[in-house]
Amino acid sequence: MKQKNLNKKEHTIYSFKKEWIYVAILLLVVFVLFSPALQNEFTNWDDDLYVIKNPAVKNLSIRDYDIYSKNYVGNFHPLTMISLAFDYHFFELNPFFYHLKNILLHIINTALVYVLIKHISKNNFFVSIFTALLFGIHPMHVESVAWIAERKDVLYSLFFISGLIFYYKYIEKNNFLFLTATAIAFILSTLAK
Repeated sequence: MKQKNLNKKEHTIYSFKKEWIYVAILLLVVFVLFSPALQNEFTNWDDDLYVIKNPAVKNLSIRDYDIYSKNYVGNFHPLTMISLAFDYHFFELNPFFYHLKNILLHIINTALVYVLIKHISKNNFFVSIFTALLFGIHPMHVESVAWIAERKDVLYSLFFISGLIFYYKYIEKNNFLFLTATAIAFILSTLAK
């Protein structure tokens, strides 16, 4: 009996490792497909208005209320502006790192889609990995990932998908902490876009 339980535990660990190897391959595929964006420069559409010519981004300060209160290019998204300000603080006007951050956020979003669908589909691995793959490589995401000014989309998605996961956990476990996390994720997603 003890040997049978041990084998079952070993099988579960093996299955878990195998599952995450497939997820890692999926995320690697997404990275490789979006990696040409790392060679992009700033565009002349709104990257200059968001980053290059924006004094609020160039002056990362808690006391600078412009970044929290102003509209930029007709949008109010302070979390996105703070994210761009951090990029400028560490990397100034090197577009490689801005694009890298967008790609990494998209990869995290793809992993979150996998987790969300895994919960919703009651641990159906095929449905989860296939849905995450479609999300990760869909051409609709190219603009959001490859264009620096579209940081707002990948950042918004990060908090939105996290909020969906928290809400599902709240429904499943009826734990008020998950509902609180859902509300926080909602607020962060709104402040990102």
